[in-house]
Amino acid sequence: MGRTKAFKILMVGLGFVAVGVLFQNCGNRFGVLNSLGQEISIPLALEFEASSFSSQKESMIADKKGSTLYSLALNSTRVIKQGLMNREWILIRDRFRSFVQGARTNNAVLYDAQMELSNFVQYAFKHSKTNWLHDLMSIYLEANLALQYKSEYIFSYPELPDGTTPSRKALPLTQAYPMWLEDNSEESVLTSAQFLYPITLILFWIEKTGVDKRDSVAKEFSDKYSNVATAHIRRWVLKEGSNHGVFQMRGWDCNSGTFSHIEYLTHLKARHFGTSHFPSFKNYSYCNVVLDSDLFILASVMHILAAKKISSFKYDLPQSALTQLNEYLILGAELFKSRISRNSATNFIGETVPTVNFDLGSFDDYKDYEYAGDTNSSFPGWVTPSISSQRSPKPSVNVGWDISHARRFVLFLFSLREFGVNQGIISNDELSEIENGMANQLAYVVFNRSYEFPAFANYMDGTNGWFRVNYSNRSGFGYEPWSAVLGESIVLGGYGFWGQFNRDLDRILIAAERNLKYDEGHPFYLLQAYSAMPDSFFSGGKRRR
Repeated sequence: MGRTKAFKILMVGLGFVAVGVLFQNCGNRFGVLNSLGQEISIPLALEFEASSFSSQKESMIADKKGSTLYSLALNSTRVIKQGLMNREWILIRDRFRSFVQGARTNNAVLYDAQMELSNFVQYAFKHSKTNWLHDLMSIYLEANLALQYKSEYIFSYPELPDGTTPSRKALPLTQAYPMWLEDNSEESVLTSAQFLYPITLILFWIEKTGVDKRDSVAKEFSDKYSNVATAHIRRWVLKEGSNHGVFQMRGWDCNSGTFSHIEYLTHLKARHFGTSHFPSFKNYSYCNVVLDSDLFILASVMHILAAKKISSFKYDLPQSALTQLNEYLILGAELFKSRISRNSATNFIGETVPTVNFDLGSFDDYKDYEYAGDTNSSFPGWVTPSISSQRSPKPSVNVGWDISHARRFVLFLFSLREFGVNQGIISNDELSEIENGMANQLAYVVFNRSYEFPAFANYMDGTNGWFRVNYSNRSGFGYEPWSAVLGESIVLGGYGFWGQFNRDLDRILIAAERNLKYDEGHPFYLLQAYSAMPDSFFSGGKRRR
Protein backbone atom coordinates (compact mmCIF):
# COMPACT_ATOMS: atom_id res chain seq x y z
CA MET A 1 0.00 0.00 0.00
CA GLY A 2 1.40 3.44 -0.96
CA ARG A 3 2.25 5.99 1.70
CA THR A 4 -0.36 8.49 0.45
CA LYS A 5 -3.19 5.96 0.58
CA ALA A 6 -2.14 4.72 4.02
CA PHE A 7 -1.99 8.30 5.29
CA LYS A 8 -5.52 9.00 4.04
CA ILE A 9 -6.89 5.88 5.71
CA LEU A 10 -5.16 6.85 8.95
CA MET A 11 -6.59 10.36 8.80
CA VAL A 12 -10.12 9.09 8.15
CA GLY A 13 -9.77 6.70 11.08
CA LEU A 14 -8.53 9.44 13.36
CA GLY A 15 -11.37 11.63 12.15
CA PHE A 16 -14.00 9.14 13.23
CA VAL A 17 -12.23 8.77 16.58
CA ALA A 18 -12.54 12.57 16.93
CA VAL A 19 -16.24 12.35 16.08
CA GLY A 20 -16.69 9.62 18.66
CA VAL A 21 -14.90 11.63 21.33
CA LEU A 22 -17.03 14.69 20.63
CA PHE A 23 -20.22 12.68 20.87
CA GLN A 24 -19.03 10.97 24.01
CA ASN A 25 -18.27 14.35 25.56
CA CYS A 26 -21.76 15.65 24.89
CA GLY A 27 -23.69 12.38 24.76
CA ASN A 28 -23.55 11.95 28.51
CA ARG A 29 -25.14 15.38 28.93
CA PHE A 30 -27.93 15.21 26.39
CA GLY A 31 -29.58 12.80 24.03
CA VAL A 32 -30.25 13.49 20.39
CA LEU A 33 -33.85 13.29 19.26
CA ASN A 34 -35.17 12.15 15.93
CA SER A 35 -37.98 13.92 14.06
CA LEU A 36 -40.55 12.08 16.19
CA GLY A 37 -39.02 13.31 19.42
CA GLN A 38 -37.59 9.91 20.33
CA GLU A 39 -34.25 9.58 22.11
CA ILE A 40 -31.74 7.90 19.83
CA SER A 41 -28.31 6.46 20.43
CA ILE A 42 -25.07 8.11 19.41
CA PRO A 43 -24.52 5.82 16.40
CA LEU A 44 -28.04 6.65 15.23
CA ALA A 45 -27.32 10.30 15.86
CA LEU A 46 -24.56 9.97 13.31
CA GLU A 47 -27.07 8.37 10.99
CA PHE A 48 -29.47 11.25 11.65
CA GLU A 49 -27.03 13.48 9.78
CA ALA A 50 -25.42 10.85 7.56
CA SER A 51 -26.25 12.94 4.53
CA SER A 52 -23.96 15.72 5.74
CA PHE A 53 -21.07 13.26 5.77
CA SER A 54 -21.85 11.47 2.50
CA SER A 55 -22.36 14.74 0.64
CA GLN A 56 -18.76 15.68 1.43
CA LYS A 57 -17.25 12.25 0.85
CA GLU A 58 -15.49 13.15 -2.38
CA SER A 59 -14.05 16.39 -1.02
CA MET A 60 -12.75 14.59 2.07
CA ILE A 61 -11.03 11.95 -0.05
CA ALA A 62 -9.25 14.72 -1.91
CA ASP A 63 -8.11 16.46 1.29
CA LYS A 64 -4.38 16.74 1.93
CA LYS A 65 -2.08 16.66 4.98
CA GLY A 66 -4.55 16.11 7.79
CA SER A 67 -7.34 18.42 6.60
CA THR A 68 -9.55 15.31 6.48
CA LEU A 69 -9.41 15.19 10.28
CA TYR A 70 -10.38 18.85 10.47
CA SER A 71 -13.21 18.33 8.00
CA LEU A 72 -14.64 15.43 9.98
CA ALA A 73 -14.33 17.29 13.27
CA LEU A 74 -16.08 20.30 11.74
CA ASN A 75 -18.87 18.08 10.47
CA SER A 76 -19.20 16.46 13.89
CA THR A 77 -19.90 19.83 15.52
CA ARG A 78 -22.54 20.45 12.85
CA VAL A 79 -24.17 17.13 13.78
CA ILE A 80 -24.18 18.24 17.41
CA LYS A 81 -25.64 21.61 16.44
CA GLN A 82 -28.41 20.06 14.37
CA GLY A 83 -29.13 17.49 17.08
CA LEU A 84 -29.54 20.27 19.63
CA MET A 85 -31.65 22.31 17.24
CA ASN A 86 -33.85 19.28 16.63
CA ARG A 87 -34.27 18.69 20.34
CA GLU A 88 -35.19 22.32 20.94
CA TRP A 89 -37.62 22.32 18.01
CA ILE A 90 -39.41 19.27 19.43
CA LEU A 91 -39.74 21.07 22.76
CA ILE A 92 -41.25 24.29 21.40
CA ARG A 93 -42.98 23.13 18.20
CA ASP A 94 -46.49 22.83 19.66
CA ARG A 95 -46.10 26.14 21.42
CA PHE A 96 -45.13 27.80 18.16
CA ARG A 97 -48.20 26.30 16.49
CA SER A 98 -50.42 27.77 19.20
CA PHE A 99 -48.65 31.08 18.75
CA VAL A 100 -49.37 31.18 15.00
CA GLN A 101 -52.96 30.10 15.60
CA GLY A 102 -53.33 33.36 17.51
CA ALA A 103 -53.40 35.14 14.14
CA ARG A 104 -57.05 34.15 13.83
CA THR A 105 -57.90 36.74 16.47
CA ASN A 106 -54.87 39.04 16.24
CA ASN A 107 -53.01 39.33 12.93
CA ALA A 108 -50.19 41.27 14.57
CA VAL A 109 -48.98 37.83 15.67
CA LEU A 110 -47.73 37.23 12.11
CA TYR A 111 -45.09 39.92 12.53
CA ASP A 112 -43.57 38.02 15.45
CA ALA A 113 -44.20 34.63 13.84
CA GLN A 114 -41.61 35.54 11.22
CA MET A 115 -39.17 37.27 13.54
CA GLU A 116 -39.15 34.70 16.36
CA LEU A 117 -37.81 31.87 14.16
CA SER A 118 -36.31 33.64 11.15
CA ASN A 119 -32.88 32.11 11.80
CA PHE A 120 -34.35 28.61 12.10
CA VAL A 121 -36.22 29.00 8.80
CA GLN A 122 -33.11 30.31 7.04
CA TYR A 123 -31.00 27.44 8.38
CA ALA A 124 -33.63 24.82 7.50
CA PHE A 125 -33.90 26.22 3.97
CA LYS A 126 -30.14 26.48 3.42
CA HIS A 127 -29.55 22.91 4.61
CA SER A 128 -32.78 21.55 3.10
CA LYS A 129 -33.96 20.07 6.40
CA THR A 130 -37.07 18.30 5.16
CA ASN A 131 -38.54 17.37 8.54
CA TRP A 132 -38.23 20.86 9.96
CA LEU A 133 -39.65 22.46 6.83
CA HIS A 134 -42.53 19.97 6.85
CA ASP A 135 -43.35 21.03 10.42
CA LEU A 136 -43.08 24.72 9.55
CA MET A 137 -45.39 24.32 6.55
CA SER A 138 -47.97 22.60 8.73
CA ILE A 139 -47.78 25.39 11.31
CA TYR A 140 -47.78 28.26 8.82
CA LEU A 141 -50.93 26.83 7.25
CA GLU A 142 -52.72 27.84 10.45
CA ALA A 143 -52.37 31.46 9.34
CA ASN A 144 -54.22 30.69 6.12
CA LEU A 145 -57.35 30.37 8.24
CA ALA A 146 -56.89 33.98 9.36
CA LEU A 147 -57.15 35.37 5.81
CA GLN A 148 -60.15 37.45 4.83
CA TYR A 149 -61.25 38.03 1.25
CA LYS A 150 -62.17 41.67 0.72
CA SER A 151 -63.39 43.65 -2.28
CA GLU A 152 -62.51 47.01 -0.72
CA TYR A 153 -59.35 48.46 0.73
CA ILE A 154 -59.34 50.75 3.75
CA PHE A 155 -56.83 53.58 3.82
CA SER A 156 -56.01 55.38 7.03
CA TYR A 157 -53.70 58.31 7.73
CA PRO A 158 -53.44 58.33 11.54
CA GLU A 159 -51.38 60.55 13.83
CA LEU A 160 -50.51 63.19 11.26
CA PRO A 161 -47.55 65.30 12.43
CA ASP A 162 -49.31 68.55 11.46
CA GLY A 163 -52.13 67.83 13.91
CA THR A 164 -54.92 67.52 11.34
CA THR A 165 -57.74 65.06 11.86
CA PRO A 166 -56.85 61.52 10.75
CA SER A 167 -58.56 60.38 7.57
CA ARG A 168 -60.07 56.98 6.84
CA LYS A 169 -61.53 55.87 3.54
CA ALA A 170 -62.70 52.58 1.93
CA LEU A 171 -61.82 52.26 -1.77
CA PRO A 172 -63.31 49.55 -4.00
CA LEU A 173 -61.39 46.63 -5.53
CA THR A 174 -62.48 44.89 -8.73
CA GLN A 175 -62.53 41.49 -6.98
CA ALA A 176 -62.09 39.97 -3.56
CA TYR A 177 -58.43 39.65 -2.56
CA PRO A 178 -56.96 37.66 0.36
CA MET A 179 -55.68 39.86 3.17
CA TRP A 180 -54.54 39.56 6.76
CA LEU A 181 -56.40 42.40 8.46
CA GLU A 182 -56.00 44.13 11.80
CA ASP A 183 -58.88 44.55 14.24
CA ASN A 184 -59.80 47.83 12.55
CA SER A 185 -60.18 46.04 9.17
CA GLU A 186 -57.01 47.64 7.87
CA GLU A 187 -54.05 45.85 6.35
CA SER A 188 -50.61 46.21 7.91
CA VAL A 189 -48.37 45.89 4.86
CA LEU A 190 -45.31 45.41 7.07
CA THR A 191 -46.89 42.54 9.02
CA SER A 192 -48.10 40.78 5.86
CA ALA A 193 -44.87 41.37 3.94
CA GLN A 194 -42.77 40.14 6.84
CA PHE A 195 -44.83 36.95 7.16
CA LEU A 196 -44.79 36.33 3.41
CA TYR A 197 -40.99 36.26 3.43
CA PRO A 198 -40.69 32.73 4.91
CA ILE A 199 -43.83 31.62 3.06
CA THR A 200 -42.37 32.48 -0.35
CA LEU A 201 -38.95 31.10 0.59
CA ILE A 202 -40.53 27.73 1.40
CA LEU A 203 -42.64 27.87 -1.78
CA PHE A 204 -39.43 28.02 -3.80
CA TRP A 205 -37.97 25.11 -1.81
CA ILE A 206 -41.05 23.04 -2.61
CA GLU A 207 -40.63 23.67 -6.34
CA LYS A 208 -36.90 23.03 -6.20
CA THR A 209 -37.25 19.68 -4.41
CA GLY A 210 -40.61 18.53 -5.78
CA VAL A 211 -41.56 17.53 -2.23
CA ASP A 212 -45.22 18.38 -2.89
CA LYS A 213 -45.46 15.25 -5.05
CA ARG A 214 -44.90 13.00 -2.03
CA ASP A 215 -45.93 15.16 0.94
CA SER A 216 -49.59 16.12 1.30
CA VAL A 217 -48.75 18.99 3.67
CA ALA A 218 -46.33 20.46 1.14
CA LYS A 219 -48.97 20.11 -1.58
CA GLU A 220 -51.59 21.90 0.51
CA PHE A 221 -49.07 24.61 1.43
CA SER A 222 -48.13 25.10 -2.22
CA ASP A 223 -51.70 25.07 -3.50
CA LYS A 224 -52.92 27.63 -0.97
CA TYR A 225 -49.99 29.95 -0.47
CA SER A 226 -48.90 30.15 -4.11
CA ASN A 227 -52.23 31.86 -4.79
CA VAL A 228 -52.08 34.00 -1.66
CA ALA A 229 -48.53 35.19 -2.36
CA THR A 230 -49.14 36.03 -6.01
CA ALA A 231 -52.40 37.84 -5.14
CA HIS A 232 -50.51 40.06 -2.70
CA ILE A 233 -47.74 40.70 -5.21
CA ARG A 234 -50.16 41.61 -8.00
CA ARG A 235 -52.14 43.94 -5.74
CA TRP A 236 -49.14 45.56 -4.03
CA VAL A 237 -46.60 45.77 -6.82
CA LEU A 238 -48.72 45.94 -9.98
CA LYS A 239 -51.72 47.86 -8.57
CA GLU A 240 -54.07 45.14 -9.79
CA GLY A 241 -57.71 45.44 -8.84
CA SER A 242 -57.93 49.22 -8.59
CA ASN A 243 -56.63 52.49 -9.94
CA HIS A 244 -55.09 53.36 -6.57
CA GLY A 245 -51.99 51.91 -4.97
CA VAL A 246 -51.53 50.66 -1.45
CA PHE A 247 -48.49 52.81 -0.64
CA GLN A 248 -48.60 56.44 0.45
CA MET A 249 -46.67 59.05 2.43
CA ARG A 250 -49.57 61.05 3.90
CA GLY A 251 -49.26 59.25 7.23
CA TRP A 252 -45.83 60.84 7.62
CA ASP A 253 -47.10 64.21 6.38
CA CYS A 254 -44.74 64.18 3.37
CA ASN A 255 -47.12 64.52 0.41
CA SER A 256 -50.41 63.27 -1.02
CA GLY A 257 -50.95 60.42 -3.45
CA THR A 258 -51.23 56.63 -3.45
CA PHE A 259 -48.85 54.41 -5.39
CA SER A 260 -48.14 50.88 -6.50
CA HIS A 261 -44.88 49.53 -5.12
CA ILE A 262 -43.23 50.01 -8.51
CA GLU A 263 -44.29 53.66 -8.51
CA TYR A 264 -43.33 54.01 -4.86
CA LEU A 265 -39.79 52.66 -5.37
CA THR A 266 -39.38 54.83 -8.47
CA HIS A 267 -40.11 57.94 -6.37
CA LEU A 268 -37.83 56.70 -3.59
CA LYS A 269 -34.95 56.20 -6.00
CA ALA A 270 -35.39 59.75 -7.33
CA ARG A 271 -35.98 61.07 -3.78
CA HIS A 272 -39.21 62.73 -4.90
CA PHE A 273 -41.20 62.36 -1.68
CA GLY A 274 -41.40 65.46 0.47
CA THR A 275 -40.31 67.71 -2.41
CA SER A 276 -41.87 70.04 -4.96
CA HIS A 277 -42.34 67.05 -7.26
CA PHE A 278 -45.74 66.93 -5.54
CA PRO A 279 -48.06 69.96 -5.30
CA SER A 280 -48.29 69.90 -1.51
CA PHE A 281 -45.39 68.63 0.57
CA LYS A 282 -43.33 68.82 3.75
CA ASN A 283 -39.70 67.79 3.72
CA TYR A 284 -38.38 65.37 6.33
CA SER A 285 -35.40 63.03 6.06
CA TYR A 286 -37.65 59.99 6.46
CA CYS A 287 -39.87 60.87 3.49
CA ASN A 288 -37.50 58.93 1.22
CA VAL A 289 -36.42 56.19 3.59
CA VAL A 290 -36.26 52.59 2.34
CA LEU A 291 -38.29 50.57 4.85
CA ASP A 292 -38.11 46.97 5.99
CA SER A 293 -41.44 46.31 4.25
CA ASP A 294 -39.82 47.36 0.95
CA LEU A 295 -37.00 44.86 1.43
CA PHE A 296 -39.40 42.07 2.36
CA ILE A 297 -41.61 42.62 -0.69
CA LEU A 298 -38.61 42.73 -3.03
CA ALA A 299 -37.25 39.51 -1.52
CA SER A 300 -40.60 37.71 -1.79
CA VAL A 301 -40.83 38.65 -5.46
CA MET A 302 -37.35 37.17 -5.96
CA HIS A 303 -38.53 33.93 -4.34
CA ILE A 304 -41.75 33.74 -6.35
CA LEU A 305 -40.13 34.45 -9.72
CA ALA A 306 -37.57 31.74 -9.03
CA ALA A 307 -40.37 29.30 -8.13
CA LYS A 308 -42.36 30.31 -11.21
CA LYS A 309 -39.33 29.56 -13.39
CA ILE A 310 -39.35 25.95 -12.15
CA SER A 311 -43.13 25.43 -12.26
CA SER A 312 -44.43 27.61 -15.05
CA PHE A 313 -47.97 26.22 -14.74
CA LYS A 314 -48.23 27.44 -11.11
CA TYR A 315 -48.39 30.99 -9.79
CA ASP A 316 -50.98 33.17 -11.46
CA LEU A 317 -48.60 35.57 -13.18
CA PRO A 318 -49.06 36.10 -16.93
CA GLN A 319 -46.08 37.01 -19.11
CA SER A 320 -46.89 40.73 -18.97
CA ALA A 321 -46.79 40.58 -15.17
CA LEU A 322 -43.52 38.62 -15.22
CA THR A 323 -41.94 41.27 -17.43
CA GLN A 324 -43.05 44.02 -15.06
CA LEU A 325 -41.86 42.11 -12.01
CA ASN A 326 -38.42 41.51 -13.51
CA GLU A 327 -38.15 45.24 -14.20
CA TYR A 328 -39.36 45.88 -10.65
CA LEU A 329 -36.55 43.73 -9.20
CA ILE A 330 -33.96 45.60 -11.26
CA LEU A 331 -35.39 48.88 -9.94
CA GLY A 332 -35.36 47.58 -6.36
CA ALA A 333 -31.76 46.39 -6.60
CA GLU A 334 -30.66 49.71 -8.08
CA LEU A 335 -32.45 51.56 -5.26
CA PHE A 336 -30.77 49.34 -2.66
CA LYS A 337 -27.32 49.87 -4.20
CA SER A 338 -27.89 53.63 -4.46
CA ARG A 339 -28.31 53.84 -0.68
CA ILE A 340 -25.04 52.06 0.14
CA SER A 341 -22.38 54.13 1.92
CA ARG A 342 -18.74 53.05 1.98
CA ASN A 343 -16.14 53.75 4.63
CA SER A 344 -13.33 51.94 6.39
CA ALA A 345 -12.38 50.69 9.85
CA THR A 346 -9.42 49.10 11.59
CA ASN A 347 -9.69 45.39 12.29
CA PHE A 348 -8.30 43.59 15.35
CA ILE A 349 -4.79 43.31 13.91
CA GLY A 350 -4.49 46.91 12.80
CA GLU A 351 -5.40 46.52 9.16
CA THR A 352 -7.68 48.97 7.38
CA VAL A 353 -10.72 47.16 5.97
CA PRO A 354 -13.71 48.43 3.95
CA THR A 355 -17.07 48.88 5.66
CA VAL A 356 -20.58 49.35 4.31
CA ASN A 357 -23.72 50.99 5.69
CA PHE A 358 -27.23 51.40 4.33
CA ASP A 359 -29.43 54.49 3.93
CA LEU A 360 -27.54 56.68 6.38
CA GLY A 361 -29.44 59.73 7.60
CA SER A 362 -32.87 58.72 6.32
CA PHE A 363 -34.27 58.41 9.85
CA ASP A 364 -32.54 61.49 11.28
CA ASP A 365 -35.79 63.50 11.54
CA TYR A 366 -37.83 60.56 12.84
CA LYS A 367 -39.13 60.74 16.40
CA ASP A 368 -37.50 57.43 17.42
CA TYR A 369 -34.11 59.04 16.64
CA GLU A 370 -34.55 62.41 18.37
CA TYR A 371 -32.12 61.45 21.16
CA ALA A 372 -29.66 59.51 18.98
CA GLY A 373 -26.92 62.03 19.81
CA ASP A 374 -27.52 61.83 23.57
CA THR A 375 -25.00 59.41 25.11
CA ASN A 376 -25.74 60.32 28.74
CA SER A 377 -26.69 57.10 30.57
CA SER A 378 -29.48 58.76 32.60
CA PHE A 379 -32.95 58.73 31.06
CA PRO A 380 -33.59 61.93 29.04
CA GLY A 381 -37.34 61.73 28.45
CA TRP A 382 -40.45 62.20 30.57
CA VAL A 383 -41.41 59.90 33.42
CA THR A 384 -44.89 61.33 34.01
CA PRO A 385 -47.04 62.81 31.21
CA SER A 386 -47.58 66.10 33.04
CA ILE A 387 -43.85 66.76 33.41
CA SER A 388 -41.67 67.68 30.46
CA SER A 389 -38.67 65.68 29.32
CA GLN A 390 -35.61 65.83 31.56
CA ARG A 391 -33.40 66.86 28.64
CA SER A 392 -34.10 68.43 25.28
CA PRO A 393 -33.90 66.18 22.19
CA LYS A 394 -30.40 65.76 20.81
CA PRO A 395 -30.54 64.23 17.34
CA SER A 396 -27.50 63.25 15.34
CA VAL A 397 -26.63 63.33 11.64
CA ASN A 398 -26.32 60.49 9.13
CA VAL A 399 -27.38 57.85 11.65
CA GLY A 400 -27.78 54.27 10.49
CA TRP A 401 -30.55 51.79 11.20
CA ASP A 402 -30.84 50.62 14.79
CA ILE A 403 -29.21 47.20 15.22
CA SER A 404 -32.52 45.45 15.92
CA HIS A 405 -34.32 46.55 12.75
CA ALA A 406 -31.11 46.10 10.77
CA ARG A 407 -31.53 42.32 11.13
CA ARG A 408 -33.60 42.70 7.94
CA PHE A 409 -30.31 43.19 6.11
CA VAL A 410 -29.38 39.59 6.99
CA LEU A 411 -32.50 38.29 5.27
CA PHE A 412 -32.37 40.62 2.29
CA LEU A 413 -28.71 39.87 1.57
CA PHE A 414 -29.49 36.16 1.91
CA SER A 415 -32.20 36.47 -0.75
CA LEU A 416 -29.91 38.48 -3.00
CA ARG A 417 -27.26 35.75 -2.65
CA GLU A 418 -29.64 32.83 -3.16
CA PHE A 419 -31.75 34.41 -5.91
CA GLY A 420 -30.74 37.92 -6.94
CA VAL A 421 -27.37 37.04 -8.44
CA ASN A 422 -28.90 34.30 -10.62
CA GLN A 423 -31.69 36.68 -11.62
CA GLY A 424 -29.12 39.20 -12.81
CA ILE A 425 -30.24 42.08 -10.59
CA ILE A 426 -26.90 42.33 -8.78
CA SER A 427 -23.46 40.98 -9.64
CA ASN A 428 -21.52 38.58 -7.45
CA ASP A 429 -18.78 41.19 -6.92
CA GLU A 430 -21.27 43.90 -5.97
CA LEU A 431 -22.99 41.66 -3.45
CA SER A 432 -19.71 40.35 -2.00
CA GLU A 433 -18.55 43.90 -1.35
CA ILE A 434 -21.78 44.67 0.53
CA GLU A 435 -21.75 41.39 2.51
CA ASN A 436 -18.12 41.79 3.57
CA GLY A 437 -18.51 45.50 4.27
CA MET A 438 -21.57 45.08 6.49
CA ALA A 439 -19.89 42.22 8.40
CA ASN A 440 -16.81 44.41 8.93
CA GLN A 441 -19.01 47.29 10.11
CA LEU A 442 -20.63 45.09 12.73
CA ALA A 443 -17.36 43.57 13.95
CA TYR A 444 -15.13 46.64 14.00
CA VAL A 445 -17.48 49.61 14.53
CA VAL A 446 -20.65 48.43 16.29
CA PHE A 447 -18.93 45.93 18.65
CA ASN A 448 -17.16 47.45 21.67
CA ARG A 449 -14.18 45.10 21.16
CA SER A 450 -14.49 43.50 24.60
CA TYR A 451 -14.99 39.74 24.63
CA GLU A 452 -15.23 39.77 28.42
CA PHE A 453 -17.95 42.44 28.53
CA PRO A 454 -19.38 42.49 25.00
CA ALA A 455 -21.69 45.34 24.08
CA PHE A 456 -22.90 46.92 20.86
CA ALA A 457 -23.66 50.47 19.74
CA ASN A 458 -27.37 51.07 19.23
CA TYR A 459 -27.04 52.07 15.59
CA MET A 460 -25.30 50.40 12.66
CA ASP A 461 -23.13 53.43 11.87
CA GLY A 462 -21.68 53.27 15.40
CA THR A 463 -23.82 56.09 16.84
CA ASN A 464 -24.59 55.12 20.42
CA GLY A 465 -27.20 57.51 21.76
CA TRP A 466 -30.69 56.77 23.05
CA PHE A 467 -33.27 55.09 20.82
CA ARG A 468 -37.07 55.34 20.98
CA VAL A 469 -37.32 57.55 24.05
CA ASN A 470 -40.95 57.51 25.32
CA TYR A 471 -41.84 55.31 22.36
CA SER A 472 -45.61 55.04 21.84
CA ASN A 473 -46.14 57.40 24.81
CA ARG A 474 -44.59 54.96 27.31
CA SER A 475 -43.50 56.52 30.56
CA GLY A 476 -39.78 56.19 31.26
CA PHE A 477 -39.24 53.99 28.21
CA GLY A 478 -36.18 54.04 25.96
CA TYR A 479 -33.12 52.11 24.86
CA GLU A 480 -30.03 53.46 26.59
CA PRO A 481 -26.53 53.64 25.06
CA TRP A 482 -25.03 50.15 24.73
CA SER A 483 -28.55 48.81 25.22
CA ALA A 484 -28.47 45.18 26.36
CA VAL A 485 -31.94 44.63 24.89
CA LEU A 486 -30.93 45.90 21.47
CA GLY A 487 -27.70 43.94 21.86
CA GLU A 488 -29.67 40.70 21.99
CA SER A 489 -30.36 41.29 18.31
CA ILE A 490 -26.76 40.40 17.50
CA VAL A 491 -27.48 36.77 18.41
CA LEU A 492 -31.21 36.61 17.72
CA GLY A 493 -31.10 38.71 14.53
CA GLY A 494 -29.11 36.21 12.49
CA TYR A 495 -25.89 38.22 12.31
CA GLY A 496 -24.07 34.98 13.07
CA PHE A 497 -24.69 33.94 9.47
CA TRP A 498 -22.30 36.76 8.49
CA GLY A 499 -19.45 34.79 10.06
CA GLN A 500 -18.79 33.44 6.58
CA PHE A 501 -17.81 36.98 5.54
CA ASN A 502 -15.80 37.84 8.65
CA ARG A 503 -14.41 35.08 10.89
CA ASP A 504 -14.01 37.50 13.83
CA LEU A 505 -17.81 37.51 14.10
CA ASP A 506 -17.75 33.88 15.24
CA ARG A 507 -15.92 34.78 18.43
CA ILE A 508 -18.01 37.93 18.86
CA LEU A 509 -21.25 35.93 18.62
CA ILE A 510 -20.03 33.35 21.13
CA ALA A 511 -19.18 36.14 23.58
CA ALA A 512 -22.50 37.92 22.99
CA GLU A 513 -24.50 34.74 23.55
CA ARG A 514 -23.46 34.71 27.21
CA ASN A 515 -25.56 37.85 27.77
CA LEU A 516 -28.74 36.35 26.33
CA LYS A 517 -31.47 35.57 28.85
CA TYR A 518 -33.39 32.36 28.21
CA ASP A 519 -36.65 32.10 30.16
CA GLU A 520 -40.29 31.14 29.82
CA GLY A 521 -41.11 34.62 28.61
CA HIS A 522 -39.00 33.98 25.51
CA PRO A 523 -39.65 30.33 24.58
CA PHE A 524 -38.20 30.58 21.07
CA TYR A 525 -34.94 32.38 21.92
CA LEU A 526 -32.80 29.27 22.29
CA LEU A 527 -33.67 27.77 18.91
CA GLN A 528 -33.34 31.16 17.26
CA ALA A 529 -29.90 31.60 18.84
CA TYR A 530 -28.67 28.08 18.04
CA SER A 531 -29.67 28.43 14.40
CA ALA A 532 -27.28 31.30 13.66
CA MET A 533 -24.45 30.42 16.04
CA PRO A 534 -21.20 29.25 14.42
CA ASP A 535 -20.55 25.52 14.41
CA SER A 536 -17.54 26.10 16.68
CA PHE A 537 -19.92 27.15 19.47
CA PHE A 538 -21.07 23.53 19.73
CA SER A 539 -17.65 21.91 19.92
CA GLY A 540 -18.14 21.22 23.63
CA GLY A 541 -21.71 19.98 23.28
CA LYS A 542 -23.04 23.22 24.70
CA ARG A 543 -26.66 23.86 25.47
CA ARG A 544 -28.52 26.26 27.69
CA ARG A 545 -31.78 24.53 28.61
